[in-house]
Amino acid sequence: MKYTTTFKKAVLRKVLPPENRSVHLVSKEMGVGEITIHRWISQIKDGTLNLEQDEEGNIKNGWVIFNIYLSV
Repeated sequence: MKYTTTFKKAVLRKVLPPENRSVHLVSKEMGVGEITIHRWISQIKDGTLNLEQDEEGNIKNGWVIFNIYLSV
Protein backbone atom coordinates (compact mmCIF):
# COMPACT_ATOMS: atom_id res chain seq x y z
CA MET A 1 0.00 0.00 0.00
CA LYS A 2 1.23 3.51 -0.83
CA TYR A 3 0.85 6.06 1.94
CA THR A 4 0.84 9.81 1.35
CA THR A 5 3.53 12.03 2.82
CA THR A 6 0.86 13.75 4.90
CA PHE A 7 -0.22 10.43 6.39
CA LYS A 8 3.38 9.39 7.11
CA LYS A 9 4.01 12.69 8.87
CA ALA A 10 0.88 12.23 10.98
CA VAL A 11 2.02 8.76 12.04
CA LEU A 12 5.62 9.79 12.71
CA ARG A 13 4.56 12.82 14.77
CA LYS A 14 2.87 10.41 17.16
CA VAL A 15 5.90 8.14 17.64
CA LEU A 16 8.68 10.75 17.59
CA PRO A 17 9.34 13.36 20.26
CA PRO A 18 7.65 15.22 21.76
CA GLU A 19 4.71 12.75 21.77
CA ASN A 20 6.86 9.59 22.01
CA ARG A 21 3.90 7.23 21.79
CA SER A 22 4.57 3.55 21.32
CA VAL A 23 4.82 2.21 17.80
CA HIS A 24 2.49 -0.62 18.79
CA LEU A 25 -0.34 1.70 19.91
CA VAL A 26 0.06 4.09 16.96
CA SER A 27 0.09 1.11 14.61
CA LYS A 28 -3.26 -0.05 15.94
CA GLU A 29 -4.73 3.46 16.01
CA MET A 30 -3.68 4.40 12.47
CA GLY A 31 -4.02 0.99 10.81
CA VAL A 32 -0.36 0.76 9.78
CA GLY A 33 1.91 -2.18 10.44
CA GLU A 34 4.55 -1.79 13.13
CA ILE A 35 7.23 -2.88 10.67
CA THR A 36 6.14 -0.12 8.30
CA ILE A 37 6.47 2.53 11.01
CA HIS A 38 9.90 1.20 12.01
CA ARG A 39 10.92 1.29 8.34
CA TRP A 40 9.88 4.96 8.05
CA ILE A 41 11.92 5.81 11.16
CA SER A 42 14.94 3.99 9.67
CA GLN A 43 14.45 5.83 6.39
CA ILE A 44 14.43 9.16 8.24
CA LYS A 45 17.70 8.21 9.92
CA ASP A 46 19.43 7.18 6.70
CA GLY A 47 18.05 10.13 4.74
CA THR A 48 15.89 8.21 2.27
CA LEU A 49 12.54 9.52 3.54
CA ASN A 50 11.87 13.18 2.83
CA LEU A 51 8.89 14.66 4.60
CA GLU A 52 8.79 18.42 4.11
CA GLN A 53 9.69 21.28 1.81
CA ASP A 54 11.22 24.58 2.81
CA GLU A 55 10.04 28.03 1.73
CA GLU A 56 11.82 27.72 -1.64
CA GLY A 57 10.21 24.36 -2.34
CA ASN A 58 13.41 22.41 -1.63
CA ILE A 59 12.87 19.09 0.09
CA LYS A 60 14.26 18.91 3.60
CA ASN A 61 15.83 15.70 4.73
CA GLY A 62 13.66 13.75 7.16
CA TRP A 63 16.61 13.21 9.50
CA VAL A 64 16.85 16.98 9.98
CA ILE A 65 13.19 17.02 10.96
CA PHE A 66 13.81 14.09 13.33
CA ASN A 67 16.66 16.01 14.98
CA ILE A 68 14.46 19.09 15.31
CA TYR A 69 11.92 16.97 17.20
CA LEU A 70 14.67 15.69 19.48
CA SER A 71 15.91 19.18 20.27
CA VAL A 72 12.50 20.47 21.40
